[in-house]
Amino acid sequence: MIKKIFAASIILGMSATASAAALKVGAVFPISGGQSTFGEESLNGMAMALDDLKASDPALFNTITVIKEDEKSNPVDAATAVKKLLNVDKVDVVFGSVASSNTLSMTTAVMEAGKILVTPASTNPEVTKKGDGIFRTCFIDPFQGAVLANFALQNLGKKKAAILLDHKSDYSKGLAQFFEEAFKKGGGEIVATEAYEAGKKDFKTQLTKLRGKKPDVILVPGYYGEVGLIMKQAHQMGFKVPMLGGDGWDSPTLYQLAGADAVAGHYFSTHFAPDDKDPAVQKFVKDYQARFKAAPGAMAALGYDGILVIADAFKRAGTNDAAALKKAIASTTGFKGVSGAVTMNASRDAEKEAVVLKTLGDRAEFAAKIAPAGGNAKKSH
Repeated sequence: MIKKIFAASIILGMSATASAAALKVGAVFPISGGQSTFGEESLNGMAMALDDLKASDPALFNTITVIKEDEKSNPVDAATAVKKLLNVDKVDVVFGSVASSNTLSMTTAVMEAGKILVTPASTNPEVTKKGDGIFRTCFIDPFQGAVLANFALQNLGKKKAAILLDHKSDYSKGLAQFFEEAFKKGGGEIVATEAYEAGKKDFKTQLTKLRGKKPDVILVPGYYGEVGLIMKQAHQMGFKVPMLGGDGWDSPTLYQLAGADAVAGHYFSTHFAPDDKDPAVQKFVKDYQARFKAAPGAMAALGYDGILVIADAFKRAGTNDAAALKKAIASTTGFKGVSGAVTMNASRDAEKEAVVLKTLGDRAEFAAKIAPAGGNAKKSH
C-alpha cells in the first residue's frame, strides 16, 4: 500500500514557476522489515498532511519536494539511505525515522553535511544530543518512562515490577532505564530483569524466570513484533500479569500476533489516542479511515504533524538555508497538531503530553492523559 499511495507524491511541488526558495525533504522510514507498519503509517500521515497543505496553502506546497527512502527496519540501511539522500538527491532536510537506533545511525551524515534532521517518533534522548541540526517533534523517553512508572504505581497500584527488554535496542534499553529510575523513586521494587534480541521468536525461558520472581507488573519496552509474541507465550504459560510498554507497541500487528485473549488488559504510553474527543483529532481519524480503510495509530499522527512543522518553519524562514531553518524550527511554539501542541525546548525536543492506552482484544482505548510537566497519570479525556 505504501508504494502505490506514495508513488503519486514522491516528487511534490517544484513546478517550473516555483519560487527560488524551495525545500527538498528526504523522508526515511521503514517500508520493509520488522517495523514496516510504522513506516506505512508515517508515510500515510505525511501524505495526508501534504494533501491538506496543498488545499490550504498551495503556494507553500508547490515549493516543497519530498523524496522517500526505505531504511528497511535496521540501522545499517538507514545510514545508507540518508547518505544517498544527502549526496545524490541533495536534500535540505531529512525527515525520519521511527526506531531510535535507526535514527541515531543517520545523525553523523546529516551533521557532516551541515543539514537538518527532524524525527517525528524517535524518543531516545541521545538522538538530539548528536548535533544542533537534530530535532524531534515527539516527547522523549525520560518522560515516557516516568509516565509508565507512575501509572503502574498510582493508577494500577503495582509495587513489584519485572523488566523484559531488547538488549540491542537503544529505545528499549533507554525506556527500561528511565522506568526503573522512576519506579524505584516512587517506592516500587524491580524484582527481575531479563533480555532478548529483536527477531527472536521464543521467549519462554525469559518468561519462566520472570514468573519465578512473582512480579505484579512487567515492563516490556520493545516493538510490536516481539511484544505480540511475548504476550501470546505468557498467556499460553498461564503467566497472566499486566504488561506495560511504550509507543513501540502502537501497531495493529500487535493484536494479530498476540491474539485477542492474550493482548487484552495491558497498557502502553503513546502520542495519540484515536478516541480523543478533540474535533481536530476526530477529523483526522475520519479522513484517515476514509482514505486508508483503517484507524490511524500514533505513527500516522506523528508523520502528519512532523512534516507540517517542517513546512511551517520553512515558510517562516523564507529560505532553505540551513542556519535559518534551524532557527525557525527551534523557535516553534504551540504548533497545533493532531498529536498535541509542539513547542521546541532548548534541547531541540518537543514538550508534549502523552496518553496511556489500555489494550482490548482488537484495539486500544484511552486510559489516561499526562502533561509534560510531570509523569502523574490522571484519567481525564
